[in-house]
Amino acid sequence: MGVDVGRAEARPKILYIVPEDWTFTTHFLEPARAAQGAGLEVVVATFVRHQRAAIEREGFRILEMPTERSSLSPLSILRSILRLRKILSEERPDLVHALQIRSIVLLGLSGSIGRKYPLLASFTGLGQLWGRSGWAAGMARQFVRLQTGWLARGCAALVSFENVDDRRQFPHVANSVVIGGWGIEIEPRRSTKRADDDSTVRVAFLGRMLKSKGLETTVEAVWLARSQDSRIELELWGTPDPGNPTSYTGDELTLVSRLDGINWLGKAPDIATVWEHADIAILLSESEGMPRALMEAAGYGVPMIATNVPGCRSVVRDGVDGVLVPYNDAAAAAEAIVRLARAPATRKNMGRMAREQFEKRFSRTAVVPKILEIYSRLIANRENTTLIRVPCDHGSEPILS
Repeated sequence: MGVDVGRAEARPKILYIVPEDWTFTTHFLEPARAAQGAGLEVVVATFVRHQRAAIEREGFRILEMPTERSSLSPLSILRSILRLRKILSEERPDLVHALQIRSIVLLGLSGSIGRKYPLLASFTGLGQLWGRSGWAAGMARQFVRLQTGWLARGCAALVSFENVDDRRQFPHVANSVVIGGWGIEIEPRRSTKRADDDSTVRVAFLGRMLKSKGLETTVEAVWLARSQDSRIELELWGTPDPGNPTSYTGDELTLVSRLDGINWLGKAPDIATVWEHADIAILLSESEGMPRALMEAAGYGVPMIATNVPGCRSVVRDGVDGVLVPYNDAAAAAEAIVRLARAPATRKNMGRMAREQFEKRFSRTAVVPKILEIYSRLIANRENTTLIRVPCDHGSEPILS
């Protein structure tokens, strides 16, 4: 479906603003591809690390931002604001899609958007800021709320969240919607997992090696589970994130990998390598937006164990396609691992239910048309201060007009 932009003199342009290039290629390629297919020129403003070639292969144009997401000095923030102002002035996009907290805040500080360009401001989780305590963190959270509210007052502006819990942190934002992920393309494949009761039971984690992902609890839970069933092994797929202060180091992960049944395997060559051979997916995170690893696991028909926290409970249905456990409770997670390890029929049934849920809620065909509809409505209503309703189900809240 093409995008009705209300004018014919030029190809409409969407500008994605995202803190780092790898985040764009990992999470947002599907909506960008669909926007391009609908007739929009796609421009990506980001800090470039190693993904320039991958983005340009898609036919997208890159505009480099000067600082990485971990740069919080006043000078680096000022440089980013000035660069963003220049980009907006020169590009004059028909739609801006700002992704993640840093981009949204920088956009607000730039003072150049508000009532000029249609905007979709997307929170993909609330990050470390919402997990911190103390007056400084509280003031920072309030600042983000104020910036978001200011942006949302502009013409054709919409704020999106990945789960209902995050949306409730911004009660003053009227024009908002919950978008449960950004669309994943996974073709169903024949399972390569062994079904005999004596085979190894592989528990797999895929993601960045961060403390906030509950890796310490995960390792402890598997260690406890192995004391009851030695067939259980943990596979840790992913790399440290130097830009995140909660990241483990390579030396720490190598040390953990010396434990029996614990294997740190580094960067996965592709998600099929992880999930086609996994028996159980695990994510004992502190909080998530909409955990892509769990959605991918569901796409491969893998039952899941996750914490009962925002984001995770939006993917895992306790007792249906997985098990929810309390945060930071290794004993509860170990009990869930052992229970599923000893019940291959339960794992198979949960995996089937996970795949069905993936097709209905998380797949490209389920999600991307809704995002395109949002893009279209924003562009078509660029002169309005309110939005008509956009259909967005699968547990989502509609746009408030």
